[in-house]
Amino acid sequence: MLENEKEKLDSYIHRLGNLTLTAYNGELSNKSFSKKIDYFNNSNLRINHYFREQNIEIWNLEAINQRSKYLADIAVKVWIR
Repeated sequence: MLENEKEKLDSYIHRLGNLTLTAYNGELSNKSFSKKIDYFNNSNLRINHYFREQNIEIWNLEAINQRSKYLADIAVKVWIR
């Protein structure tokens, strides 16, 4: 991986689309996405249903951007009231 690619990936770590709620952060934090997706697909938290509903299999910058937009759209609907 080139240095500028790593920097770009690192800049996405704390973006809204790359974050979620879980009671298992300690267990999941350093696992690969393919290991985390099983948890997300079986989560009772509505925020994690996105992964199942969108059939997310690959987690990359495009997927993070799409989820960021999805969450931002929800936030606007909720807080516009």
